[in-house]
Amino acid sequence: MNRKDVEAYQKSYEEIDIFLKQFLYLKDTVLEGLNKKSGKTLFRKLNEHIKKLQVRQEEIAKKHNSLAVQYDEL
Repeated sequence: MNRKDVEAYQKSYEEIDIFLKQFLYLKDTVLEGLNKKSGKTLFRKLNEHIKKLQVRQEEIAKKHNSLAVQYDEL
C-alpha cells in the first residue's frame, strides 16, 4: 500500500466510525457487510432501511398535522 491508499483507508474508517456513532442500531448490519466484503449488499440494505424510515416519517408527519388541526379546533 502506498501513502494515498493508507490515507484513503483511514478516511473511510473515520467516516464509518462517525456513521456508527450516529446510528448505533445499524452497527451489526454495517459490520456484517464490511466483514463479508459485500458493499453492494450493505448499501442495498441501508437504502432499504432509509426508505422505510422515510415512509414512517411521512406517516408521523401526517398524524402530527391531523392532531394539530384537532388541537386548534379544541
